[in-house]
Amino acid sequence: GVVKQPGPPMRFGETPWALRSPAPTLGEHNNLMLNGARASQSPSNAPRIPIASGKKNRPLDGIRIVDFGWILSVPHCGAWLGSLGAQVIRVESNARLEINRGGAFSSGNGGPNTSASWNGLNYSKLGATLNLRDPEAVKLVEELVATSDVVMENFATGVLERLGLGYSHLRTIKPDLVMISGSTMGVTGPDRNSMGFGPNVCSYAGQPFITGYEGGPPQNLGGNWPDYLVGTIMAFSIMSALWHRNRTGQGQYIEVSMAETITSMMPEAFLEYTMTGNPVQRIGNHDPDMVPHNVYECEGDDAWVAIAVRSDEEWRSLCQILGRSELSDDPKFATLKARKSNEPELDTLIGEWCASRSNSEITNLLQAQKIPAGPIMNVFDLVTDPHMVSRGYAVEIDHPAAGAGAVGGLPVKFSAMPKLPYFHAPLLGQHNDYVFADLLGHHPEQVEELKNSKVIY
Repeated sequence: GVVKQPGPPMRFGETPWALRSPAPTLGEHNNLMLNGARASQSPSNAPRIPIASGKKNRPLDGIRIVDFGWILSVPHCGAWLGSLGAQVIRVESNARLEINRGGAFSSGNGGPNTSASWNGLNYSKLGATLNLRDPEAVKLVEELVATSDVVMENFATGVLERLGLGYSHLRTIKPDLVMISGSTMGVTGPDRNSMGFGPNVCSYAGQPFITGYEGGPPQNLGGNWPDYLVGTIMAFSIMSALWHRNRTGQGQYIEVSMAETITSMMPEAFLEYTMTGNPVQRIGNHDPDMVPHNVYECEGDDAWVAIAVRSDEEWRSLCQILGRSELSDDPKFATLKARKSNEPELDTLIGEWCASRSNSEITNLLQAQKIPAGPIMNVFDLVTDPHMVSRGYAVEIDHPAAGAGAVGGLPVKFSAMPKLPYFHAPLLGQHNDYVFADLLGHHPEQVEELKNSKVIY
């Protein structure tokens, strides 16, 4: 029948993404795929895209990006693209420091160059400063855009347009420009002027309604995970637009609504309501098809472990580990349906057993019997976790003001790119001379004058 579900989380001006067909019924396209496979047996039909010699670790080498990012989502996007070899020029201003410049200090020196939140979000970029309220600074932006491929921003809706730097103007300077705008609720619609980040974006998107304990109120998720999700989607959106431009010579405008992006992450809530008329119920850490399935407090300070039992066989194994083999035959727990009916009592039993053991001990015991379990890790656990360490996710970067330290790298591994070109986040205005003199060709004396008049500021 007819269903209603979330649409595209980003909007492309020239290559719109759309839901073109429903999800397939089981085996619906078997004959089509078999006939298609017979028609293309030769591997020569597969496209082959050469990788330029010496650029394996820098696939975006030669792409220049003007980054007007603010706080989290666009800065995270820029770190992705810079770490893949693009030249990302982060434009900021002393007239109004980016919030993260004043974040938690990563060294005892203090100041805008040692903020851990800034340096952890803006690595692999160059840095320039401009007072965009000065018309001379706007002219410099226009010059920079003329030499660039991408502009990205997440100011409040309409800010760049009021400065004379909206897409309709910038594309007259650079016709094949790719520009992406990220905003809380999108750049059109009655709520287009709404502002916010992570926590209140989740509320706009409906996420707290499906998150919370059974019988309890809606609860927001901790932290600002939406911003990182949105930033990652932005990075792939930009690369998609650049791919299209390489094929057609056509740039385009991309709009990303943070709220729509988060809503697209919970299609089951939409489908449950539009197909059955029933809203999704909050069930905490429980699961409709696995019992026990919860997070249990362990020995130690705020220590927890997650446990999930997928079958009656795993339940019997867990009973042996608990030293309570008789529970596996107890009518209250012997089947999934019975365990679900008696879930509060079961959680109490397991919670009492976990309370006198460490989460690492419990994890090892259960994983040895192929029962899914894992500790809830804080940041200190993460940076020392053998698995994370072996994968090299935390990248050591030496920063001239903050000193050497680790940042979270890209959460992917590329077989053809064994060593991505990470480098430290820029000092405030660190690359002004390079950008305005070397890149744009202004005489060094003129650059100094622009600094003195606080155009470059």
